[in-house]
Amino acid sequence: MRMLVVGDSYMAPTYFKRAFEALEPEHEISYLEIDPNRPFVPRTASERRLREYEGTPTELVEHLPGIEILVVHGAPVTDEVLTSSSVLRLVCCARGGPANVDLEAASGCGIPVVTTPGKNAEAVADQTLAFLIMLARGFPKAQRFLLAGGSVGESAFEGADFFGHDLGNTCSVWLASATSVGELPPALRHSGCGFSSTTPTSSRTASTPPRNASGRSPSCSRGRTSCRCTPVRRQENENLFGAEEFSAMRQGAYFINTARETLVDDAALDEALASGHLAARHWTSSAR
Repeated sequence: MRMLVVGDSYMAPTYFKRAFEALEPEHEISYLEIDPNRPFVPRTASERRLREYEGTPTELVEHLPGIEILVVHGAPVTDEVLTSSSVLRLVCCARGGPANVDLEAASGCGIPVVTTPGKNAEAVADQTLAFLIMLARGFPKAQRFLLAGGSVGESAFEGADFFGHDLGNTCSVWLASATSVGELPPALRHSGCGFSSTTPTSSRTASTPPRNASGRSPSCSRGRTSCRCTPVRRQENENLFGAEEFSAMRQGAYFINTARETLVDDAALDEALASGHLAARHWTSSAR
């Protein structure tokens, strides 16, 4: 079996090689790192259907003749790429969603596309939990104090200026997600539940607010949830969290977004922060 494994600046070929080296004795596997600096302006309908890609289709086309299995992370897989090998039978995209693959063209060619849903679920869970602790304990305020030249160590009581609060018995969490990342990976499910009555809760189509271990409703609940922002779903969930959603959250609540930035109405978020209704926020875009 001839395979082409294409890495990029985010997922280098060395990582792929560790995964595929066991197959090398029985298969012909070549590795390529896409060039992110090649100029590329989407012109065809297939090229314009792609989102979140790196590199150019031309570079893949140059290496694809005779390839039976194509493995990519962020490289663009267009109709031109799919038809550049007459024996191509499978495309593997090492992402939760194949935003860089033209699924319409792949379907037309009869080439299946497989993905790796939830591949970074544990990492996102760890990061979310870290943000939760950091905000609740007031770490950003203490960090800004030190970065501005503040000094510590003169008194055992100076930490009173940076008091946060305990998570146990005071905090309820609700995750909004329609992807595997939002299905409470063990790192968040078990670690989060370690904070006394703090119980992370997830729901895709909850018609009533989920409740934590003490029977209380979380500070915010939704009857619909966020998901990956693909061209098909973007209009449906863009600005999913706006003024109405933030006003429904408890006074002083924290808002942590570890999904796509387009899910949040920035103006509404800024207003909620400026008014003091929300205590803090922390951003990351980790659904690659």
